[in-house]
Amino acid sequence: MGGTFVGAFGYADDVILLAPTRLALQNMLNICQAFATRCSMQFSTDPIPSKSKTKCMLFSRYFNSEFVEKVYLDGNPLPWVNSAKHLGNLITTDINYQFMSPDSKKDIRQKRGIFFNKFHQVLQQFGQYHPQLVIRLVSVYATALYGSCLWSLTSEDFEKLCKAWNTAVKLVWDLPHGTHTRYLESLSEIPHLESTLEGRFVGFLDGLVKSSKYVIGLILSQSATNISTLTGNNIAHLLSKHSLRTIGELCANKRQIKNMRRTKIDVDDEWRINFIEEMSLAKKGMIEIDFDRDDLEIILKDVSLT
Repeated sequence: MGGTFVGAFGYADDVILLAPTRLALQNMLNICQAFATRCSMQFSTDPIPSKSKTKCMLFSRYFNSEFVEKVYLDGNPLPWVNSAKHLGNLITTDINYQFMSPDSKKDIRQKRGIFFNKFHQVLQQFGQYHPQLVIRLVSVYATALYGSCLWSLTSEDFEKLCKAWNTAVKLVWDLPHGTHTRYLESLSEIPHLESTLEGRFVGFLDGLVKSSKYVIGLILSQSATNISTLTGNNIAHLLSKHSLRTIGELCANKRQIKNMRRTKIDVDDEWRINFIEEMSLAKKGMIEIDFDRDDLEIILKDVSLT
């Protein structure tokens, strides 16, 4: 099967096997079975293929799994499927499948909801502390966002998630809703969520580049320059955004990308940052100032919306 990849997915054990041929996959499964027998373990299979949690997928432009002999694990044939979820991420055999699938969009939207939920938990428990500390806690507890390296960095849903971070910073500092985003990054000691997630993708990419597994390197070489794939599209986007030319340069700059500021602020506007910070802290009662709350609100709007 030239140019064909087959894989076995163990749902219960979260294990993936990748092999260049069906025979190679069967040999790998035999090794797994021998190990499981020695360690008194058992894989999740079933004599009825539809009930088996361990399944197989065929990745090929030229072959259909209907015409491929089944592989066996624990004496049971494993079913061939066209799509599957692994750790919450959709994997499909359709090479022309739209990289921003409905499942990917749903995942980002769900993670945005989780982000806001955890953010409000942190704000409720620690809102009385200095805003910079609260934002740092939000970054620690609300931005794990598992699976983000498989999201499209150019999608509308990704952009909405990044805007959710802006909203969170405004709420922590008790700023007017229309506060310009260029002021927000200066009010926090940690990078913007967009930069953090871009840095994570580059770290993921760096791991793929350095992988010693032949199949991983081959798949990456096929997708890295193909903008119709999610990986290729993200790479092209980041190379253009950061004025870089190669994947090597991208990986070498992962730390800078993770900590990069999204929006620049003019020197003439730098005074506004300290002013906004003082007005916000005064509203929260953390510093004393000779203005009542209504006056502070008016001043904050005049400064932050300009």
